[in-house]
Amino acid sequence: MLIVAVILILVFAVSYFGVLAYRSFSLKRGLLDHPNERSSHEMPTPRGGGLVMAFVAIFGYVALSLAYNTQISYGYILAALIVIVVGFLDDVFSVWFLWRLIGQFAAAAIFVSISGSFGSIYVPFFGEVTFPAVVSVIVTSLYIVYFLNAYNFMDGIDGIAGLQALVAAIFWQFIAASTGMYPAMHLGGSLAAASLGFLLLNWQPAKIFMGDAGSSFLGFSFAVLPIVALDGSASGNGLPLTVGLLVVWPFVFDSLITLVRRTLRGEKVWSAHREHLYQRLVIGGWSHARVTTIYGVLALLSSVVAATYALNTPYYLSDLLAVTVAIVSCAVVFWLSAKYGRTA
Repeated sequence: MLIVAVILILVFAVSYFGVLAYRSFSLKRGLLDHPNERSSHEMPTPRGGGLVMAFVAIFGYVALSLAYNTQISYGYILAALIVIVVGFLDDVFSVWFLWRLIGQFAAAAIFVSISGSFGSIYVPFFGEVTFPAVVSVIVTSLYIVYFLNAYNFMDGIDGIAGLQALVAAIFWQFIAASTGMYPAMHLGGSLAAASLGFLLLNWQPAKIFMGDAGSSFLGFSFAVLPIVALDGSASGNGLPLTVGLLVVWPFVFDSLITLVRRTLRGEKVWSAHREHLYQRLVIGGWSHARVTTIYGVLALLSSVVAATYALNTPYYLSDLLAVTVAIVSCAVVFWLSAKYGRTA
């Protein structure tokens, strides 16, 4: 436990001071995110701090794995590096969406070919739904690319991406430790420590933004954590995927609702916009901190439900809690955005 504490404190410290140093570098070089009609901030702010956070998180994961002689997911590391590079290039040069998509699918393909895919998913009250081999690869690849982009789009106000990452990573560490999924425990712990270091500098008013390199990395990490958790074993166990969806549920439902609404209106779903439910609340006058806190609380509630699956709680009770929290959280945010939010 002492080794874990030392490594996680080191990850937190390097993340915090590394992002702080990157902020100073960005200010000197003029690498700033200037406000535009789609922005939720009013002052030019350094961006790209997530690059430091991402590399520190990977370092922490490897260090913890080596310290406890547990399996390292090289597929995760290689694919994550590709995601980070593609994101950083977009931060600096505004890469065309199609090129970003090609890079993201390449990362997903590399991860799936090395680490495997989702064999099934546990659906509350219905049980295990198994995917045929080809479907499994397609579903996993599409989900990885979808969620890393969803996480990127959800990173639109101060603190929201960092707080969601902190909550999800802490619960992944707890759930993985409770069930003996040690690779996920190490990755979850490192993600939590690195995210906390970044979050302290990103809380309203943000001193630095995460950028695509950081948000895409977090989205990718949480998308593949259920596979990293299984460590190539028990491929038919769909519960980790269900747990993985629950710990990031606020980002899942907001991104899906917005995606469906924009698709039905025939809009370009890949273009930047301000139509997410959380953005509508900010445009309606709510502070970044207030909206971020609401999403953080909802993430905490859905993550607590996810943890019940790992604590030998009767499945029917966990299923009831999962469905209830999922529906209520969607309804609450949708109602708030309809009543108090507005579009730009």
